[in-house]
Amino acid sequence: EGDPCGETTETLPCNMQACDKDCVLAAWSKWSVCSKACDGGVRTRRRNVKHAAIGRGKCAHVDSKSRLERKKCNEDACVRDATRPLMCQSKIDLVLLLDGSGSVGSTGWAATKVFAKKLVTAFSGPTADTQVAVILFSGPYSYRYMRMCAGSGGSGLSMENDCKVKMVQHYSSDMAATTSAIDGLSWPRGTTLTSQALELALSEITLGRADAEKVVLTITDGIPMSSRSTSMSAGRVKKKARLMFGAVRLSGRGLRYMISWGSRPTSENVLKIRNFQDLESLDTIDTLVVDMCKNITMPTTAPETATAAVTTR
Repeated sequence: EGDPCGETTETLPCNMQACDKDCVLAAWSKWSVCSKACDGGVRTRRRNVKHAAIGRGKCAHVDSKSRLERKKCNEDACVRDATRPLMCQSKIDLVLLLDGSGSVGSTGWAATKVFAKKLVTAFSGPTADTQVAVILFSGPYSYRYMRMCAGSGGSGLSMENDCKVKMVQHYSSDMAATTSAIDGLSWPRGTTLTSQALELALSEITLGRADAEKVVLTITDGIPMSSRSTSMSAGRVKKKARLMFGAVRLSGRGLRYMISWGSRPTSENVLKIRNFQDLESLDTIDTLVVDMCKNITMPTTAPETATAAVTTR
């Protein structure tokens, strides 16, 4: 008889790591520059994900305290002028969305145009580096067109005539022409199809400069026809640009919507505006300019006097 055979199989341990593993975070990033040149901004730093979670492992939310830290900066008050807005010196591609729905009213519409023209002057001047696009929106009256405009489509559908969402002007650095275009706008009335205005803004963003900060500023006084569609559109915009809201006469549910749709931090991206009279005030213009532009030029009482540039630190 021969010798017994040895082991014909051999088992080795493998994949001994846990099936579920929490993510691993990288070290804290450097502090960002201040978000505002004056009036109190914030600097931020983050911890990004170094190794993703495995299985049912957990990972803290990107905006949780364990991954995002903020600290105040540039808390000195901005020096303002009683007759002229602060001047933006940042490189920005701005899409300005103006609500022309029926709820605005004739007085509110007139104030909206005054506001828009004043805002544009903040991006003018020989050292300015901003492009401005303008979109006017309201919305269709009929449910049929509402469905078609919201995405189901239809042959021969006109975004401007049927949906009442109009591209007034593509990106331009000619602020005189921009002011003229705004001045020539008629009040469209209608409903509030904010979602499609945001989608049109998203298309415009693709035409912007690669190295410019993208900003979408929506001036509105009403809750959109579809909060769900608006939420989805806002989410898509925020992946490509900073989304700001000027919420006129809104409180409660309407303001909460704007806060949920706007970029973070809310304090610099959602401005509650008491009424249309306040909308066209220089204080509102200056607040939006300071929130939007990291670099500004302080106005002086004498236009021929050189102004002092203020940049974030």
